[in-house]
Amino acid sequence: MSIGHILLAAAIFAIPVLLKYFLAFETRSLVESLRSREEEVRRLSAQWRSLERERLVMRRAINQVRTQKRHAAQRRERLERLHRQGAGGYFAMEGESEPAAASYPADAHQAPDTNSPDATLAAGIDESAAAMAAA
Repeated sequence: MSIGHILLAAAIFAIPVLLKYFLAFETRSLVESLRSREEEVRRLSAQWRSLERERLVMRRAINQVRTQKRHAAQRRERLERLHRQGAGGYFAMEGESEPAAASYPADAHQAPDTNSPDATLAAGIDESAAAMAAA
């Protein structure tokens, strides 16, 4: 055998080995890319869930504001009715000292918050009604 035949045989055997290593490195880089993309998908999924929770919180807050507006309108109408009838005139005839609390339902699961703007407003309303009755 000549040296040429030996080099040719070595080259022929080296081609599959080189191809094998090339494919292994390419596969490894593709797997790393896949894992990074999967991590990005997990991160985006968590961000989406967070945005969904935030949207739910905002919807609940909007509903709470609507409820508070409705209650404020009911209190305002009651005060206007009291003011038109004269301070305590209607309730004095009925034997009641103040408006019935059932006109706007309190949440049965929550204790009333005395520091809330609604409670402060109600306290101011009670004081102004008492001042009007004394005058």
